[in-house]
Amino acid sequence: MQGDEVRRIAQDDGLSNTCIRSLVEDNYGNVWVGTSNGINRIYTEGKDLYVLPLGPSDGAPRVEMKERGTCLMPDGRIYFSTQEGLVCISSDALADNPVSLPVRIVGLSVSGREIFPDEKGLALGHRDNYLEIQFSALHYAAPERTRYRYRLQGVDTDWLYANGEGGLAEAHYHALAPGEYTFCVQAAVDHYEWGASTMQTFVIRPPLWLAWWAKALYAIILVAALAYLIHQYWQRRKVQIESENDEKVNRLFELRDEARHKFAQSINITPEKIAVNKDEEAFIVKIMEAIEKNIDNIDYTVDQLAIDTGVSRTNLYKRMKQMLGITPNEFIRNVKMKFAARLLTETDTSITEVSLMVGFQTPRYFSQCFKRVFGVLPTEYRGTGEDDVKSPQPSDAEPR
Repeated sequence: MQGDEVRRIAQDDGLSNTCIRSLVEDNYGNVWVGTSNGINRIYTEGKDLYVLPLGPSDGAPRVEMKERGTCLMPDGRIYFSTQEGLVCISSDALADNPVSLPVRIVGLSVSGREIFPDEKGLALGHRDNYLEIQFSALHYAAPERTRYRYRLQGVDTDWLYANGEGGLAEAHYHALAPGEYTFCVQAAVDHYEWGASTMQTFVIRPPLWLAWWAKALYAIILVAALAYLIHQYWQRRKVQIESENDEKVNRLFELRDEARHKFAQSINITPEKIAVNKDEEAFIVKIMEAIEKNIDNIDYTVDQLAIDTGVSRTNLYKRMKQMLGITPNEFIRNVKMKFAARLLTETDTSITEVSLMVGFQTPRYFSQCFKRVFGVLPTEYRGTGEDDVKSPQPSDAEPR
């Protein structure tokens, strides 16, 4: 029927029975098939092939046809031989019927309870989520030739098809979630175009614990819980930071004590050993360079040291107290005395010359200041050596 193309036709295509008894082609190229369960007409439109099973409404009873018991008459009539007699069908009289059928929803069951359809829509409870919908095109002339397609918007992505027995078809939906739905159904006779859609809208309300206000309450509780957890986290973090800061402060105090101890015990002033960070080390280096350049200057004062290091007198005082716990005057004196101690132990320079080299006018005053720092006079220090020297003692005496 379509050139050289061969196609297999079965009951899924609409054939009333696969036990073929007779075949005949009419004047229009349609093939009439007699089966053991009625008569079928096979025809084409374009490239599409259709199977139309005839029923009593077409004058073709659903009975067994006799084998090879069919013939086409010149006037277009077709005769089929059955066990009960002859069946005559006019191929001209059996015209196509492109009727567009409206569909009616004739039955609606919700969770086993019958209700009436409502064009304005239905509102159902969250437990009413089992639906059985019955619909019909009310085409009583040939109900077996009526086809239906339907879908539930929100559930079905494609159309579902049904052939209603006796003109009545059903659709079943179970365990529907809360939401808005629209049921659409259409009908058609044979292969013709689908008729207008019949729709039924309905809403399944959510349970109380899923209502909007319940969700809003959940959101508030969630936000409150998150806020509480964040608060607890930052509280713990705050305690942790405070603990870490305390440890850092304690460690800084330990480093300060170590730096002050090293400064007091050694006659060699090493900036990296008496500073606790790079900034302090650079500051000590700058101060040491300024004092050593003026080590023999009798008139070198704290004010001049502040100018040479580029800081104010107040800031110089605060930083020295913070680092070593002594005043700038004490630091200058200690630097001079430690320099003098190295000269006394490493050279044969006289005490008078040493006092002048470290900026003192008289050896006597130099000896007094030296004793305040080391606990012994310069003559005793040169005789005893560095190992027997006492720790330098802080003093506010100005070097002269």
